[in-house]
Amino acid sequence: MDELRAAITPKTKLLVRHVIFMLFEIVLTRIQILNNPHNPIGKIWTPEELRDIGELCVRNGILMVSDEVYSRVAFTPNFTRLSTISPEIAAHTLLVGSVGKLFNVTGWRLGYIVGPSELMHPVQAAHFLLCYTTSGPAQLAAVEGLREANRTDWWEQNRVEVKGKVDSFCEVLDELDIPVSFQKLPYGCLFLLMMHCQYVYPAGAYFVMVHTAGIEIPSSYCFPPEVASLSRDMRLCWFLMNEVGVASMPGSTFYGPENAWIGENYLRFGVCKTTEALDLAKSRLRNLKPTLQEIETGTKNR
Repeated sequence: MDELRAAITPKTKLLVRHVIFMLFEIVLTRIQILNNPHNPIGKIWTPEELRDIGELCVRNGILMVSDEVYSRVAFTPNFTRLSTISPEIAAHTLLVGSVGKLFNVTGWRLGYIVGPSELMHPVQAAHFLLCYTTSGPAQLAAVEGLREANRTDWWEQNRVEVKGKVDSFCEVLDELDIPVSFQKLPYGCLFLLMMHCQYVYPAGAYFVMVHTAGIEIPSSYCFPPEVASLSRDMRLCWFLMNEVGVASMPGSTFYGPENAWIGENYLRFGVCKTTEALDLAKSRLRNLKPTLQEIETGTKNR
């Protein structure tokens, strides 16, 4: 929170376009985007943290966009939405949801935004100009899906199933026992070393962020020229996909260009697959065991 407070200045602004009588009027609006549960580590913000962030933004006249697309797979009880903390915070908050994420069908690209009417008017105008409309069949399917999910309590069934798949995937990570490198952990992530963690167990999400510095790419391995010049996480993704048969997301893609180096020793693995596909991925990842290298951290990790 201290870092967040220090980062807020009169220059904390985001350029937003409002549509007024079909003409663009450019205004400066300050906006804070909060991801809860967080992608890619799956952190869930506590009510106390949400209150601190919300009240800080209200005091400084900052609007909040609360990205809660993974809220229905939160593994902790009583997930708290930012807009429920107080009426003042609700008046400054736009909630973003995703039907694709709710039903594990991300290809639908169908979402929604909820907020006070005075904040929704420019959102509706921007939506109209940016994409005009969304797939009609997908919208009808979403309405029916939401009704059935509420009627049958599918939300809880899905939450239990997703958590089971996360647990199952983490089993193979525990088996691999990937060494954690002190030298290659970015500032702010040294807690992973102190806990001897190879991955971040999500509090709510269907993906797992893995520290991969201990996975050695053979020095003799030949990458295509267009891959050889990429960052380590990009090359490791290519190697795992082509040689092991498991796809993942490079950690650096979750950062801007100036901070991309922080994610170069991380990969994000998704577990939103069938049980058969997940078991196959686990069996393939076990083939990594011979390639794992022992890493010195000043003291032995083992």
